[in-house]
Amino acid sequence: MKKALSILLLFVGINAIAQLKPSTFQYGPKISGNLAKLALSGSGVSAAESKLSLNYQAGLFARFNHKNFSIQPELVYEQGGGNMKTPSSKHMYRYISAPLLVGVKVAKGIHLVAGPKYSWALNHHYSFVDTENKGLISKYGPQTENDLAFVVGTRIDMLDMFSLFNLNIRYTRGLKDQYTLNTGTYTNLPVAIRNNSFEVGVSYNFSEYYNWWKKYGIKKKK
Repeated sequence: MKKALSILLLFVGINAIAQLKPSTFQYGPKISGNLAKLALSGSGVSAAESKLSLNYQAGLFARFNHKNFSIQPELVYEQGGGNMKTPSSKHMYRYISAPLLVGVKVAKGIHLVAGPKYSWALNHHYSFVDTENKGLISKYGPQTENDLAFVVGTRIDMLDMFSLFNLNIRYTRGLKDQYTLNTGTYTNLPVAIRNNSFEVGVSYNFSEYYNWWKKYGIKKKK
C-alpha cells in the first residue's frame, strides 16, 4: 500500500512540473467506469442487502476556465443502478445525464470539482420478473423518469505527461428515490433505492491539440 501511494504521489508530482496553460474554452469526449452499490433506506432495509456492480458512461464535455476556476457542463450516456443480493435482483438503470460541475484549482494541474447532475431515464418502468424461479434474476429499470444527484471529486490535468488527457475521480450520490421494493418476507416493509457510485475516467481535450502540437510536435529540419 505504501509503495502504491508513493508511486501515485510521484506520478502527480511529475505531472505538475510541466503543464500547458489551459485554454479558456476546452471540449472533447470522456469515458469512465464506475463501481456502484445501491443506497438503501426505509423500514425494510434490515432485510435487504446490495452488492457492488461495475457500470460505465461515455459522452462529451465542455469546460470554461477563468484563472483558478472552471465551469464544466457534460452530456453523457450512463449506466446507473446496481445489484441486490437480498432480494436477488438487478437494477439496470439507463440515463442521459447532464452534470454541471464547478472546479477550483488547489495545486498545479489538480482541481477539486463539485456540482449537481440531472438525469433522464431511458428505461423507466422496465421490468423482467422471474416468476418460475429457474435460476434467472429479475431485472428492473427505475420507476421514475428522472434523477437528481450530487457529484464531488477531483480532476488531474495531464496536458504534457499524456498529451491532452484529464483524469477524473468522482463520487456520485443520488438525491431522489429511483425504485421502491418490498423485501418479500416482509411485504409491508418497503426499501427505497437511490444511485450511489465511485467513478474513475478520462477525458480528451480536442481543443488543446493545436497548442500541444506547437510545443511538442515534430520539428522540421531547417
